[in-house]
Amino acid sequence: MAKKQSPALHLISHVWEHNREATGHSWQRLNASMHEAVNLAITGGLSFNVDDFKFIAEHYRIGYWGGNNGNMCGESFYSLAIKYGHASAWQSFEAWKQRKPFIISGQRMCVGAKASWYGRTVDCTSIDAERIICCEYKWDDKLENHKLVKRHAITHDDIREFTKARKAEFRANKALAAV
Repeated sequence: MAKKQSPALHLISHVWEHNREATGHSWQRLNASMHEAVNLAITGGLSFNVDDFKFIAEHYRIGYWGGNNGNMCGESFYSLAIKYGHASAWQSFEAWKQRKPFIISGQRMCVGAKASWYGRTVDCTSIDAERIICCEYKWDDKLENHKLVKRHAITHDDIREFTKARKAEFRANKALAAV
């Protein structure tokens, strides 16, 4: 028996199939409407099946309207899913990209996310299957301009080490507090 189409894919497929009926063909309108359909499916809380993003990429030319290029294609959808706490959307996206999530201190990382990395605030600026790139900035006194201090390429192994170090620090602090 065929798997039932998810509500998210139903909406996105409907837009793909019918978006030019009233206005005629326009690549610009098609691309914008597809991007907005995926955004709406995520912000509207429509459930995704795990293979939906793969289907969307293979059948609906996501490379033209998904935002960014190459390896970063569609990352705004992933960031939006994380912002809205939409687990089925981010799981579908991760399955399509064939990557495990990068989770720092309980926070799933995406482009635009901030985290504390060894006591410094870092911003995630890019992500792929092997690593995330997080940048540490120094801001001016008015918090208007910033300068790159350090670029961190963080792997899953780095996150395991970081988590292990944080747990050891927590245990040591707890032992000191008990004294």
